[in-house]
Amino acid sequence: TGVSNPDLSLIIPLTKLFHVSADELLGIDDVEHDKQYDELKIAYEHTFQTENFVERQRICELAVAEYPNDMKWRLNLAWTVSNRSFEYEDHEKHVAEQEKAIKQFDEIIKNCDDDFIRGNAICGITQLLGWRGRKGEAKEYVEMLPEKAFTTREAVWENVLEGDELVQKKK
Repeated sequence: TGVSNPDLSLIIPLTKLFHVSADELLGIDDVEHDKQYDELKIAYEHTFQTENFVERQRICELAVAEYPNDMKWRLNLAWTVSNRSFEYEDHEKHVAEQEKAIKQFDEIIKNCDDDFIRGNAICGITQLLGWRGRKGEAKEYVEMLPEKAFTTREAVWENVLEGDELVQKKK
């Protein structure tokens, strides 16, 4: 509210509480939040009302091209590609788009230090690898799930395991 300034020793606990970096908390951002950035964000959010996935992907691709280091945009694109892969009746196109999303999720996991975003990407890649029958690879990613992710390791195991194997893991 601008009424007082928090003690500097509270910065780290505040970043953990809000799942943001110290730079974000202090208003220092590598991505210049200019007019175009804000317009892309608004247009992206509008696609949830219109359910226009083609437009959502176009917006994400523009945002990633313009802001290549913005991991939130990269994550949005990976999820959009993943979700759109189910629209394709052509099996080869369906598989190709899922592989594209797997590659995007993997890049996020390797290059992002934000636990929330990494955890979200791990959730996405384990779902896709599980569906593709690549359970061994998926299991490796589950083990990478950060302690402070948005979901639990048990929930992500459900993307990979089934039947007795899942029951045993829950015990």
